[in-house]
Amino acid sequence: MTDESLLQAYVDAYFSTFKSINELISAPMAKYHLSFEQFRILSDI
Repeated sequence: MTDESLLQAYVDAYFSTFKSINELISAPMAKYHLSFEQFRILSDI
């Protein structure tokens, strides 16, 4: 693989992972009107 193809694969993986995580946490964040930081703190408790 070239550097260009590795970079593209990384970007694709990053954005697909970010999208999945965003979909997973957006419902509870919206339901309770939480910011991402607040959600992270409460999920750690």
